[in-house]
Amino acid sequence: MPNESISRPVGGDSSLLEDKRYSFAGNKKILQQVPSRLKEGNEAVGKLLDVLEMDDFVVAAFNFGLISLPLELAGELRELQGKKLAILHLDGWHVRLIDMGTYD
Repeated sequence: MPNESISRPVGGDSSLLEDKRYSFAGNKKILQQVPSRLKEGNEAVGKLLDVLEMDDFVVAAFNFGLISLPLELAGELRELQGKKLAILHLDGWHVRLIDMGTYD
């Protein structure tokens, strides 16, 4: 996975941290951890907190961590922000809503 666009600050002001997933530098979010790749045949299930578009992929920030996904999923994921959903990587990418309300 290319990661030229992922910045991980070393040290710095801890007050910049929004949470353990990313911080801010001006208007740009900076990842604090490298996103995982969802392997073929695996599924990620959780609350989708944020969607970050990088140069050639999208990072989905879930309540359990970060996952890198194809850029073409960005629009669909943005519509599902705040919801519990599942993303299955099996002969392509399959996104499904787990419940219609918010997930705590």
